[in-house]
Amino acid sequence: MNNRIYFDMDGVLARFVCGSLKAHGKSLPIMETTWDFFSQVGLSASEFWEPLRNVEFWANLERHDDGFQLWQMVSLRYEVDSIGFLTSPGCPQSVDGKKEWLSKHLAPEWAKRAIFAERRELCAAPCKLLIDDHEPNIVKFKQHGGKGVLVPRPWNCRRDECDSNGGFDPDAIFSEVVKMAW
Repeated sequence: MNNRIYFDMDGVLARFVCGSLKAHGKSLPIMETTWDFFSQVGLSASEFWEPLRNVEFWANLERHDDGFQLWQMVSLRYEVDSIGFLTSPGCPQSVDGKKEWLSKHLAPEWAKRAIFAERRELCAAPCKLLIDDHEPNIVKFKQHGGKGVLVPRPWNCRRDECDSNGGFDPDAIFSEVVKMAW
């Protein structure tokens, strides 16, 4: 059996919400952020994606310290070969930018462990665990036989578990991962 733990990148490891708002010169209190935050600041979907269509945007996103701590805990506990990234290809140039981000924030070899898929559930299996911030991704992954851990963020149903900066407790989420993993 090929046991795997997959990390989503945007919203788990990379500060996509803050970075995309900054790219538009907009701001929004983090604890008021919803999943469709771009509409909260008056942008249409097409307006929202336009300045994000370049490698530099994706490569230069800041990291979520809590997500990074969780990744470190997982990478110390489980075999390196069992850890990867399962993330959306998003828009043009995001794949190269995300690979660059992984190389910069983790190490170049981690960029080779990324799978880019709009439909994460196609990678689901009883021996696969997805760590993501978007509840529908977790639900679909589980419906297709996988396991999932939803990290608390202000834009999902676990918002009450976030601190005032929109962060989560890495120890608590790591405990969930350990319970779910093989």
